[in-house]
Amino acid sequence: MYPRLCLLHQLLREDGVTFISIDDNEVHHLRMLMDEIFGEKNFFAILTRRAMHTVRNSSKDFNHNADYTLVYAKEKSWFGEDKSRYIRYITDKSAKYPHNDNDGRGKYKLDPLSARNYYKPYTFTFENGAVWSPPSGRYPSYSQDTLRSMEREGRIDFSGNEPRAKRYLSEVQEGQPPDVFLSPEIVGFNKEGTSELRNIFGEGGVFPQPKPVKFIKFLLELLRSKDAIILDSFAGSGTTAHAVMEQNREDRGSRRFILVEVEPKIAREITAVRLERVSEGYTYEQKGRLQHVFGTGGSFSYYHVGETFLEKQEIPFSEMAQLLFFKETGTPMAVNTVVSIMEGDRPSYGACNAAERYKRAFLGSADGVGVYLLNSEDILTEDLIDRLPPHDGSKVIHCGGTQLTEATLKQLGITFRQMPYNLV
Repeated sequence: MYPRLCLLHQLLREDGVTFISIDDNEVHHLRMLMDEIFGEKNFFAILTRRAMHTVRNSSKDFNHNADYTLVYAKEKSWFGEDKSRYIRYITDKSAKYPHNDNDGRGKYKLDPLSARNYYKPYTFTFENGAVWSPPSGRYPSYSQDTLRSMEREGRIDFSGNEPRAKRYLSEVQEGQPPDVFLSPEIVGFNKEGTSELRNIFGEGGVFPQPKPVKFIKFLLELLRSKDAIILDSFAGSGTTAHAVMEQNREDRGSRRFILVEVEPKIAREITAVRLERVSEGYTYEQKGRLQHVFGTGGSFSYYHVGETFLEKQEIPFSEMAQLLFFKETGTPMAVNTVVSIMEGDRPSYGACNAAERYKRAFLGSADGVGVYLLNSEDILTEDLIDRLPPHDGSKVIHCGGTQLTEATLKQLGITFRQMPYNLV
């Protein structure tokens, strides 16, 4: 889990958020891992969802019917820089704003001019002669200058027993902060996820305890980005992609998804089949009558990932060189360098003697840092360094080991990386 979380952290954009669902057996361990990788300052919340709608009477103690979703940001401070970035659950507030003067400012509600928070009391006389002061136990919500400006702008209502402020719907922050205790009416139970799969496949038992689509759609709505890229590295039955496709249809979004599923049978026979039927539409039987669900539209590509070269006993030098250069510099290797390390008519890297390997070791540089790659049998010494192609600047050298001390490496401007693989 730790390496995968580190990789996911690297893949997230600055405005990225990760949601990780887990049960109460491991939530405390996961919290510690996430604090280490993402940083405690980037923790948002632990969302609690009632996953099971039934009571487990067989339990000897508690009815463990909840799961938890840890929410972390890549950079939490980014979300606080502007109100439009706040985490919000979109709700329709129009019913709470019943008034409209048809003056172009839209619907509004009436709020008292006082509040419980302390502010120096005063008595205020409006230009129309109305006199107002806060009732006992309450204090003015606005300064006298602000009240005067609000009256002149037509933002004070005098129709009731006391003056009240007009709060316009158009000026209120969109949505509301989501609760950490999630309402089943909004996010659903696992039984709904099971029913969704049964309807799609025509049979039950396809996948254990799938999450409901409405739960993932709820998480998508919190971020309010219609062109987001959503990565699910534990795809399972494909609920995440299903939710993305439905959400795009509903709000005309252009979100894209990437799913990763390590079990080939699940990916091929469940995940891919589900998404194909969701996009094209499907029919199921309910109480003896056929029900048709229209397709969401959209498409997806299915890829089978073969053996990674890091799993091979022997790895081509050209492939490792390109990987390490990108890892060290964050930029792809120059095209002419790629062409030069491709062997062509030259002897293979594995057939080269030491002198020839040293000539091929320099992969190029970026921002003044030179990157070198040697084989697992090469041990870094000062003599070996003298035989490498020169580079005027700091160096990163990948090889089997080193006989140089940390102090010597620092003095020479060299960062040593161990190369455990045999290159051919």
